[in-house]
Amino acid sequence: MGEREENLQELSPKQLKEEIIKALENQPFPIFKRSLKNINNRNLLLKILESVLEINYDYTIGEMKTGNLRGIRAYKFIHDSVSYRLSYYVVNDGKIIITYIDIMKREDSYDNLKKYFQSRKSVLKQINEKGI
Repeated sequence: MGEREENLQELSPKQLKEEIIKALENQPFPIFKRSLKNINNRNLLLKILESVLEINYDYTIGEMKTGNLRGIRAYKFIHDSVSYRLSYYVVNDGKIIITYIDIMKREDSYDNLKKYFQSRKSVLKQINEKGI
């Protein structure tokens, strides 16, 4: 285990949440911050941080959604036998910009996203058009 991983193991849930926010290259959606605020399991937070770093390294690892959620990507990971989805979208405006949308359990993920974007159709339209 590397020095950074050992240091992360010693962090409290609050400190891990701060590390996750620092790892984001762009301001996340408010629902991402709310979801993150409600998670206190250190191992799950470590898995989320690892997932964010993997996405930052290669944004194409997330599955591109279709239909109403076109332009949104979902990265799947499992923690304690529970499937989670980390949703985000990517825009290339001369530079790759990754914006994180939410973290949720798999069974809730797509319905929650659809519900969230119901009152934010203009945002979803932009994602549909520009998301890569």
